[in-house]
Amino acid sequence: MHIADQLRPVWPGRDAPQPGLVEVRDTHLGRSFRQPREQAAQSLINAGGRSQQAMMATIHAQVTVPEEAYPVGVLNRRAPLVGLLQWGQGGATFDAKIDLRTGVCASLVASTVQLSCIFERADADPDERALFADVSAAVVWGTRPGRARATRTLPKATIAIAGTSTFAVPAFAYAVTIFTPTAAFYAAASTSVITLHGGPLITDDPELSVLAGTLGPQPLTFDGLLLSGHTRFLSIANTTGALLPVQLTFALEL
Repeated sequence: MHIADQLRPVWPGRDAPQPGLVEVRDTHLGRSFRQPREQAAQSLINAGGRSQQAMMATIHAQVTVPEEAYPVGVLNRRAPLVGLLQWGQGGATFDAKIDLRTGVCASLVASTVQLSCIFERADADPDERALFADVSAAVVWGTRPGRARATRTLPKATIAIAGTSTFAVPAFAYAVTIFTPTAAFYAAASTSVITLHGGPLITDDPELSVLAGTLGPQPLTFDGLLLSGHTRFLSIANTTGALLPVQLTFALEL
């Protein structure tokens, strides 16, 4: 029996594809629904099989935000949806959080795949978030098409003057980009320090300390700063002389 015949969709009260979707032999279909901002996580994909039949699975997810989803007068429109991804083989399971706001296409080897979505928790300006979003997802078995980069974007943070903030590195992250509108952070004279370490304290297993001014804006906003396999935390010391708003996006290798 083909594995796609065993990995059938799981819907409340029935074991069949979502009405209106056509199931084909090599595709296990997910579902589509509207995710309100304040609602708990909803399941997009729930596929399970036998551990000895692990194979390539490619997860697709797309987010669409209608015009009416935004509060009146909102200009900076964001839909910070997070995907809660779990996959595994037999009794071994792995978890990762991924960004869904721009859609995702990620491949991995597994016999079980589960994907749920939820809005990111409120940050400093929650009213700028969309009130709801339309989400769709599916998993294709046995193929590995071209893939987009899977990412995890942390909520915005503001680092105090002469302060230091420490951020946990998500699982499977191999690079990070740091976004901030504060030009002094990238200035050659800046002594703001980025430290990669095993944490939770900066003095715990420091692996790399680098001055933001020596890197410049290009590596921090385009190419990203590569992380070693032992990096668990990233700390930023702010010496710009002003409040430092930052947002970190990690590239994941699933």
